[in-house]
Amino acid sequence: EIKEKALFRIVPKETSDFDCKEVNILFIMIGNEQDSGTIYDENKNVMTKKEASAKEPLQKPSMWSDERGNLKFVNLVVRRPFTIFFIILATCIILSFLLGQIVFKAGNPFRDPANQFEIKDIRSIQLISLRLAAEDIKVDRDTLEAAGDGSVTMVQSRISDGTSWVFESEQPEGVFGTRASIGAMKDILDLFFKDPQFRKYCLLDYRMAKKTDSELECTPPLTALNMYYSNATWDSAGIQSIIAAMKEYPNRMELLSGRILCLRNLIDDCGVKGTEEELQWSMDLGSKLVQTMFKWDGKSGLVENITEATELAAYIMKVPVLKGAVDFSYDREFSVENPVSIFSRAVVLWGAPLNITTEDSVDAGAAVINRKNLTIEEIKKQTEEKKKADDKALKDYIVQNFLEDMKKAATDTTDPEINSYYLMFALLLDIFLQIAVKDALLVLFSLGFVLIWIRINVGSWFLAFIGLLEIFFSLPLAWFFFKVVFKIEYFAALNCLTIYIVAAIGADDIFIFMDAYKQSRTRDLDILVDLETRLSWVYRRTGTAMAITSATTCTAFLCTLITPLVNIRSFGIFAAFVILLD
Repeated sequence: EIKEKALFRIVPKETSDFDCKEVNILFIMIGNEQDSGTIYDENKNVMTKKEASAKEPLQKPSMWSDERGNLKFVNLVVRRPFTIFFIILATCIILSFLLGQIVFKAGNPFRDPANQFEIKDIRSIQLISLRLAAEDIKVDRDTLEAAGDGSVTMVQSRISDGTSWVFESEQPEGVFGTRASIGAMKDILDLFFKDPQFRKYCLLDYRMAKKTDSELECTPPLTALNMYYSNATWDSAGIQSIIAAMKEYPNRMELLSGRILCLRNLIDDCGVKGTEEELQWSMDLGSKLVQTMFKWDGKSGLVENITEATELAAYIMKVPVLKGAVDFSYDREFSVENPVSIFSRAVVLWGAPLNITTEDSVDAGAAVINRKNLTIEEIKKQTEEKKKADDKALKDYIVQNFLEDMKKAATDTTDPEINSYYLMFALLLDIFLQIAVKDALLVLFSLGFVLIWIRINVGSWFLAFIGLLEIFFSLPLAWFFFKVVFKIEYFAALNCLTIYIVAAIGADDIFIFMDAYKQSRTRDLDILVDLETRLSWVYRRTGTAMAITSATTCTAFLCTLITPLVNIRSFGIFAAFVILLD
């Protein structure tokens, strides 16, 4: 095709008799001499680039182009390529360094994804109010401890973390439908409670010890399994009488709830209204329910009639004040009419502060942190140091004793009855780092593939490397504008995924530019006068296409601003910056 176009420029159309060998030699001369300063006109006369330029019609220069129509910034790049390159490279490095000083100065630059909610939703307002109240209470507590004569924190009296388990049934009977599935869930929780060192790390139950005047024990896990594994104290006849009474008077659940509150607070008359018979009924039934639930310790064998236990749980969920005791372990479809729960949850609670990271007595109830005559700032510093030491000790204990068994339990092939999933904040960082390493390998593979593909298309390792370098630097530059220039504080971990997007778009722009550059060799000999004219033609041909595609991509990402989720907003804005700067 190239020879044919060259041929029609050299040989007039009416000429049919010509020497093909001569034409081929002439074409080779054109190809060899284009870049050395020699050009041939239509009559095969040799003329220099200067003579060719003199024949070109001049035009009035503008802000962007010179008198020959070439783009001025292209002329600058052609005349000073190394100067422009190193200025851009130095600017990118300096801005990246400044970004690192600003962003990483405060520690982790990524924001906690726990704040993903609709700000105008009433539940979001309630959640924010709860958090603010908790912060105020913490400040008040620290103030009181600072002003006290010797306030102490008891060993493992506060919740430091929790290992959450989610169980999913593989059978239509649900997680509590068969003895095998119930046993499988109990085996997972027993991994912790049967470990001889568990008592040094668990949340100790001080309230129960005071009520029963017994030694401190670990707080039972938050799960309905405590009910199922109380065979030693299970009174089947009493349970049946409770279920029968609740079946007979389903409209008295609010009354029953009120009377149970009276019993808990040891108040004879707490304003609950009803007939004498109704009040007596609710008093008797409430006492039975409270006494029955008090015996659920999860320490004995599995009850004989698991269907009876499941039915009792369904009726307890009808009593508002007791609903929270069992509701946590059943899914939203569970009810008296549908006593099947496909999902269940359980939480193992861990305590703080720990004894093992201090020189205090190992006796239960020892004063781990003595805050006598300390200021609020000193209390905060002391608490943070102790928390870091305790968190590390707890994580090491989990990793060394349970992590492999937890991973094994969470595989799909472990049990045919249930699938298990776990979550623990102490392990999140390690899990996140493992995922980050895998993602980093994927990034390297992706960038390596893009590098090789660019090399195949442009035919130069140098150009391929420089192209990949400009793609990479678009990320820190976008982060600089995102954080420093536009003062956007929320930076989500999701933003890191833009590396895959910009790698594809950046490589595509390089391919478009190089294709236009190759096309310029055969499109028109007039644009081959010099490199400035040729590259000006290339920029004009590709600039509009790349600008339009980049603009539409940026606009698409900015459409994420309509979502109420701040994570998605942050990702959309950052991705738009990355594409624009790329």
